[in-house]
Amino acid sequence: MSGIRPNKLTIQRWRYMFVVMVLAILPVAGFWHIASLQVLPDVDRGYEFLQIQGQARTVRTETIPAYRGVITDRRGEPLAVSTPVVTLWANPKLMDNRAPELTELASLLSITREELQQRLARYANKEFMYLARQVTPEQAEQVLKLEMPGVFGQPEYKRFYPAGEVAAQLVGFTDIDDRGQEGMELAYDHLLTGVPGAKQVLKDLKGRVIKDLALVRSEKPGQNLALSIDLRLQYTAYRELKAAMGKFKAASGSVVILDVR
Repeated sequence: MSGIRPNKLTIQRWRYMFVVMVLAILPVAGFWHIASLQVLPDVDRGYEFLQIQGQARTVRTETIPAYRGVITDRRGEPLAVSTPVVTLWANPKLMDNRAPELTELASLLSITREELQQRLARYANKEFMYLARQVTPEQAEQVLKLEMPGVFGQPEYKRFYPAGEVAAQLVGFTDIDDRGQEGMELAYDHLLTGVPGAKQVLKDLKGRVIKDLALVRSEKPGQNLALSIDLRLQYTAYRELKAAMGKFKAASGSVVILDVR
């Protein structure tokens, strides 16, 4: 009686070698892919591509406003000067229209909560809306202290005229974007206007500046302008003319000052 021999499971040699080769290639392929992403610069979508894409989402270039030149009389008395202010703006897509902080924000903006909610709803599909133009740095600091997502501040300059209406007809004025509209402000706008600068900043996911990275271009302030008028004589003439017009109920008047010597 013959015995029954057990059936041995055998694997062909070429299949065995194929499996070994696949297992050996997988780590090499994985290592090559990692190297192409982090080490090799010329590979499509390599580390340079990833760095550029990452920086595009976190590194931003911001404008540095330029100081507008000062207008003075012949003795150096200021007739038009610029002072730092802050414009508050918001990204409605990042703001919660039902957030409890809206009440305090609206109060600081001197509007009601309902008015603020209506404005946010109107610009709901936009990424930019003004909250307040050219407020003082102290007012802006109170708003930014709330640290509300989507609320930002942009430094700017605002024009002030110390002599007021005494020299207004000569000096003129600028618009809210600091461009000359009348008088010397318009005639010499090209001279008074400075050249804005630029800097690179690092921002978080909420759009807040974390760190200043590099100065791209320094701002260049505008040139100063000295007029030939004397503010003391201008004030005297204005005072006397205003008194005479009130006395005689005149609709308009003019004054001519001559140096007879």
